[in-house]
Amino acid sequence: MLRPNNLTPAKYPPQSNPLKRLDLLVGSGFEHMRQDVDVRQWGFSEGVFTLKHNYYHQLKFQLACRETGRTKLFEIYGSGAEAFRGRKLGDEIDGSCIGNDFRDYIFKIRGASDHLGTCYTPGLIKYGTSCILRRPGEFGYRGWQAKRKGERRRIKLKGCILDRNLRAVSAIIIRKGALEIPGLTDSIHPKTLGPKRASKIRKLFNLSKSDDVRKYVVKREVVICKKKFVKGVKIQRLITPERIRRKAQHLKQSIQRCVKRKMEKDEFDRKFKSLKQSKQHRHPRE
Repeated sequence: MLRPNNLTPAKYPPQSNPLKRLDLLVGSGFEHMRQDVDVRQWGFSEGVFTLKHNYYHQLKFQLACRETGRTKLFEIYGSGAEAFRGRKLGDEIDGSCIGNDFRDYIFKIRGASDHLGTCYTPGLIKYGTSCILRRPGEFGYRGWQAKRKGERRRIKLKGCILDRNLRAVSAIIIRKGALEIPGLTDSIHPKTLGPKRASKIRKLFNLSKSDDVRKYVVKREVVICKKKFVKGVKIQRLITPERIRRKAQHLKQSIQRCVKRKMEKDEFDRKFKSLKQSKQHRHPRE
């Protein structure tokens, strides 16, 4: 960690109480940092300048691997955090700029937020915040907040360019490096919840229509009252013999109703025609 040349750490008299010494180092406004053990260590070893620099330049980096289905959270300080500033959402970044553990890796930035928790808006190529017209349902404007149909509002949004207030970044692995990342790329996390629809299960496992879908349901073990049970989803739209029989029965009943209506209509027409002829025979036109 580099310290500015024109700044030197202040010298304070020795204190027996370590927390009091920490208060002298960090000054006012940093009382919440007393609970952090790492911050105490930095404060005692490097001084107030390194302590405040590390606190304001720390970055939470969430990395996801699609091949293994795992995510891991890292805390980055110093030059590793500075590598993200000035970039945009959707940019690809070399892992060697962040640290030696990510050498030969390539990451893609998918999301970020600042120190206030405000997320950066994808597609808004702008540095800082600006008021943008948004329709209901677009990014930053929820659909249920609309008062009238077709209205638009000016929403204060943050651009997609990462600035100095960056505090959290989420990215995915585009290209894997030579070294394995423990807890991320070394093991595969199986899916706990699989698809429910029968056609979706066939598509996932590349099954044919003759294969039994019930054998490929994703199941998991749960503990209920200190007993282990295996749970799985109920398959929807599953074609069973009972469903085929019920559908054939409904079709048969529908055909019977159609035949009955046709027979009743023919009987009505026959009776109406005979009644009309009898009336004409009784009262012929003069």
